[in-house]
Amino acid sequence: MRRLAKAVGFPLERLDFRNESFPRLGMRELVFCPSAFDFPRSHPPEDAHFVESSVDQGRKDVGFDASRLSSNRPLIYAAVGSMAATMHGDSARKFITDFVAAMKRNPQWQAVLSTGTDLLDPATFDLPENVIGVRFAPQVELLKRASMMVCHGGLNSLKEAILLGVPLVVVPMFYDHFGYAARVEYHGLGRRVRMAELDGTGTALGAAMQKTHDDADVRAAIGRMAAVFQDLETRAPGAGLVEALLPR
Repeated sequence: MRRLAKAVGFPLERLDFRNESFPRLGMRELVFCPSAFDFPRSHPPEDAHFVESSVDQGRKDVGFDASRLSSNRPLIYAAVGSMAATMHGDSARKFITDFVAAMKRNPQWQAVLSTGTDLLDPATFDLPENVIGVRFAPQVELLKRASMMVCHGGLNSLKEAILLGVPLVVVPMFYDHFGYAARVEYHGLGRRVRMAELDGTGTALGAAMQKTHDDADVRAAIGRMAAVFQDLETRAPGAGLVEALLPR
């Protein structure tokens, strides 16, 4: 990074290497997630502007036959995420196996399970009658019908669930998932289950799903956070910040 900065004439003193992932540049930064989802900070990141979640609710997604869903059972939407499924296949399989086991324990629910990649064929898992397995799903449309989302903790999935007021059960797998799952718990938006708790029986995951599904406090908290997300999505302050920097 220092070599690149020198090559393009970027001041080295404006590189901040204190982050765990990659250096921050000393310039204005748009963070496409409302600050309400973050932890309280005594020292907010300098020049970081938390704006709307920027969820494209009208995007063209893959098709799905909604007639396969029952109107008599709550819908659980489960997704692994394309990066997790592609780069962490063993963890993704463990997640799916445990989720399937949890659904077998709870025939009162129905679920759509998206594996997120062509590398994980839903047909290779022992799916019960109350689980529809697909490689890819119209996530936003299904979340609009869902009572709960069970996922890996990727930020895009979390933002979409929160925007639509869907309680969460998060099983973080790698990298930033752990921080986002901790934020979900901190704000009371759902529950976190550790990968080490998944034993193939669905016991721990199923218990977390049941508690989250039945928890009025979680529903109230996700409703409050959804209102914040929806307000910022309507006002779109990110666009205003960008426009203010454009030459007149």
